[in-house]
Amino acid sequence: MYILIANVYHALLENNDIRKKKFADNRLFSIAIFIIFGFVGPVMWIWDYVTDPIGAKDTIMLRLIFLLLFLVALIFKYISNLRSLLIITVLAILTIEIVFVDILNHLDGGMTYGIGGFIYFLLAEIMCFQGFSLVYGLLMLFFTALLPHLLGIIGFAENFQHSHYAALIWPATFIAMLLQTILSLNYLRRYRLEQQLELLSNTDPMTDAYNRRYFYNVGESIFLKNKRKNTPIIVAMLDIDNFKNINDEYGHNAGDIGIKEVSKILSKYLRESDLFARFGGEEFCILLEDISLEDAKKLFERVRESFEKNTFKYNDIEINYTVSIGVAFGMADSLEDMVRLSDNALYYSKNNGKNRCTFKLVHIG
Repeated sequence: MYILIANVYHALLENNDIRKKKFADNRLFSIAIFIIFGFVGPVMWIWDYVTDPIGAKDTIMLRLIFLLLFLVALIFKYISNLRSLLIITVLAILTIEIVFVDILNHLDGGMTYGIGGFIYFLLAEIMCFQGFSLVYGLLMLFFTALLPHLLGIIGFAENFQHSHYAALIWPATFIAMLLQTILSLNYLRRYRLEQQLELLSNTDPMTDAYNRRYFYNVGESIFLKNKRKNTPIIVAMLDIDNFKNINDEYGHNAGDIGIKEVSKILSKYLRESDLFARFGGEEFCILLEDISLEDAKKLFERVRESFEKNTFKYNDIEINYTVSIGVAFGMADSLEDMVRLSDNALYYSKNNGKNRCTFKLVHIG
């Protein structure tokens, strides 16, 4: 029970990332629902014409207002602002519901046999609000059910039977709210599972740093953005010096701890917007943007010195090591070229004493 309550609580307090993903996943479905209900409204005129030809003729113009839902579907296709689309959806559903009430006013006995039609508005609301927050969905269900009562009180809904309506619609509203909550919880569960799978596929399990695949996927967009602006970026390769000696002397478990230390130290010195990944073994790749050459030199020198001074414990033995760094600064033809040039700079550091940073300037433009 506690887990269920906690999940409902989290579903009600969806963060911005979940809301965006939820809307993106349900956008096409909402568009389809708007089109279907926009089509059903006018077509139902045929049935009303069979049962009440005179009254049905008076509702022709009202039926055309259902075509508003086709416009809403078009808006959903081309606009991505969630707040605007939420307002548009609320206004569209409530407007169509008011029109439906007016249609019942024109039909003989419409307010009696048409009460069941309000269930379709609950159904439409459940489906149309799948892309929005659960809070808004539940509130909209409540106001969708309440609106006919209000229209009856002010006299707009003629001969409105409050008791009959309440006996039919409010139990259906409760079921609709329950269904809306279940659907939202199911989406939250799937979202979390997708996030976990994405994290597993993009990160190195030992260090929790990103892996080579993620580095190239994200790094490519960063590279292309800066290439269009003709602004320099930095790609750096970092490698532990004499790593084989650590494994040989202390064992591979000690080597694994040493590799984890790389991720910890880089996380300490790099910005949240910076990208670094374990490329394999003891080698890491780093991508930076919006940083000057001078600042980059200071940064990587601090990183190098931090490794030089750092020690980690393994079986009560203090172990320390140094790193070599190769840095490419500028803009090559491709991200792969930047990685290759930084790798060349790393080899230069390795072959010239290790425990040093080597910068290679890349021509821009």
